[in-house]
Amino acid sequence: MKLPDILNIQCIWSWHLVLQNLLLTISSISSKHPSSSHLERCCLSFYDHYLQKQKLVYLQKLADTDLLTDTMNRNAYEKKVNRLNVQKDKLHTTGLILFDLDNLKIINDRFGHEKGDEALQLYSQCIKQFFPDKENLFRIGGDEFAYFYNKNKENNIGDKIAQLNQTLESTEHTFNYPLSISSGYACFLPEMDSTFKDLAKRSDLMLYRIKRK
Repeated sequence: MKLPDILNIQCIWSWHLVLQNLLLTISSISSKHPSSSHLERCCLSFYDHYLQKQKLVYLQKLADTDLLTDTMNRNAYEKKVNRLNVQKDKLHTTGLILFDLDNLKIINDRFGHEKGDEALQLYSQCIKQFFPDKENLFRIGGDEFAYFYNKNKENNIGDKIAQLNQTLESTEHTFNYPLSISSGYACFLPEMDSTFKDLAKRSDLMLYRIKRK
């Protein structure tokens, strides 16, 4: 499976090669000039520290990423919610979209879980076309996604969701299963909401109404 772009492995590897070449150069100098050995030890120490730091960054990114869909996962979602409840200024500009993928159970039962995984990947790719900020897209359940947006910057949420559904419908003929998505959204309203939970409830209520239609 292809690891997600969010891990920035290529960038880490590039710096690794730069540091490795630098160490080789310094080691060559030290062999000819013993007085340079202290510099070599310092560089080796820095190199080891760098690798340990990058390892921690990599593992943290991995812990917060859903590898199947290349989105953030439930763990990252909970951390985002906790930060918003502390940072009230950001909470007051937050909007939330909840996506629920229709027919995933039918796809799994009729065509197998491999096709179900394929459908999840396709859904997430389509969502990213219209809501491209990957660090704000989370898979929070088996067939559930959440997207955070800034209510002062993001406009026409309803239109984008309609376009998303049209895109899914246009790809249906390519596959043997139906593709559609239900969604609900809301933005923070100070006269109605005091915590993120209040905002999420209103998004979830809209989603519930859409699915009941």
